[in-house]
Amino acid sequence: MDQQTRDDMIVLLEEHFACKVQPDALSADSFLYMQQILTDRILRLVQHDWDKLMSSLYRIDVNEDLVQRAFKEYGVARAPEHIAAMIIKRLMKKAQSRQEWRKKQ
Repeated sequence: MDQQTRDDMIVLLEEHFACKVQPDALSADSFLYMQQILTDRILRLVQHDWDKLMSSLYRIDVNEDLVQRAFKEYGVARAPEHIAAMIIKRLMKKAQSRQEWRKKQ
């Protein structure tokens, strides 16, 4: 993941999930670091604000059927980790699209 993609991802995570990602903590393990932060946030939303979680997933266009399947297959304890991976992959695509758009401008 290049620096611009990481910066865009940080903005998107903060915007959609109020996750505070420390840019200086990012490294080659950026995906795992972001996944852990997001997993913790998703678990809190599952426990305390399901509607906000679903609204955020809808806004970033994560497939609801895949989310429901994650809960069925992995249970409440492990599903947030898998959902976090789905979110990060989707946000990476969004960040890359933003970069392509900027290049065209």
